[in-house]
Amino acid sequence: PIKMNSYSGRVTFNPTANWSFTAGYGAILHPEPSDPDALIHRLVLSAMTGRRLGTSGQWATTFVYGGNKEDSWSSSALVESQAVLDARNTVFARAELVQKSAEDLTLAVLPPDRRFNVGATALGYIREFAHSRSATWGIGASGTLNVMPSAVATTYGGRTKLGATVFVRLRACGNLCAPGQHDMDGMEGHNAPALKEDP
Repeated sequence: PIKMNSYSGRVTFNPTANWSFTAGYGAILHPEPSDPDALIHRLVLSAMTGRRLGTSGQWATTFVYGGNKEDSWSSSALVESQAVLDARNTVFARAELVQKSAEDLTLAVLPPDRRFNVGATALGYIREFAHSRSATWGIGASGTLNVMPSAVATTYGGRTKLGATVFVRLRACGNLCAPGQHDMDGMEGHNAPALKEDP
């Protein structure tokens, strides 16, 4: 017979054309083969907003909080925003704060369940240079600043680390490839609010 050992649920509320709120909760029994007796409780809260930007652009922002509980709660928070300035230019930013255990950070000299706050911020730009009827090509770059707690600075060679990425993006967009139409990358997989002109 089928036995249900895990469950989850999610509710979404869209109070206006520009805002969407989501809350979800779940319990997952033995999520990893290495720990068959583990039971993880998971909580997710998010808020998304989008609005027109100028005549052909849009601005979308997402706020997310997530928490996992096995023996105790660990949490993370994320804010990301994307401004599509026009049909070819996009600016995006992201800030994240995550709780990591000493085991996650491979800190063998510390108790494995001790937790640390680890932060990261990123800023980037994408330039669309070609498009077809169903896809666009873009080239972009982003820079990242990672911030570690002072307790692990010696292991990682300092509290801050810088990173940079250059990339080429092929994006399927269907009817949204038409000039002046864009999708909300940061809202994939969610019930994104419709865009509405400000009064």
